[in-house]
Amino acid sequence: MKAVAPHPALAYAVMALGAIGLTLGDFFIKKSSIDGVSIAALLLFAWPLTAASLVLLAKLQGGIRHHLYPHAPRKLLIRAGLLLVMSVLNISSLSLNPYGQHAMLFQLSPAFALLIGVTFLGERLTAHVVLVLLACLVGTWLILNPGLGGMAVTLLLA
Repeated sequence: MKAVAPHPALAYAVMALGAIGLTLGDFFIKKSSIDGVSIAALLLFAWPLTAASLVLLAKLQGGIRHHLYPHAPRKLLIRAGLLLVMSVLNISSLSLNPYGQHAMLFQLSPAFALLIGVTFLGERLTAHVVLVLLACLVGTWLILNPGLGGMAVTLLLA
């Protein structure tokens, strides 16, 4: 029997929901930090809720063992450690920087993932890719603030 692929609109809807969830999460982190909630408290509440959501999703999508069994425990441990560092830096950036600037820099994550892939995974860096990366960086610089006076060192946390 041939498997039927889900309709592309479902993929778009799920991506839109994910983007809304990310935006709402960032909003509440920013709001909480303005109200004086510490970074440690934000991490304490965020991680269990995220883990519970992932376990529930795995349960609904074919079983926990199928989705969450570590096939490469060492790489998974490294990824978890990097995720923890990224979470602390992300929450710190949201706490210290204007939301618009933080969000704009955070959108450069795919560009940094590409550079990491080129550096550590041997992916090819073509002239087209370099042009796209430069356009991303220039666009971000223009959106944030074309002058150097408006940039804060804490924006690098994003």
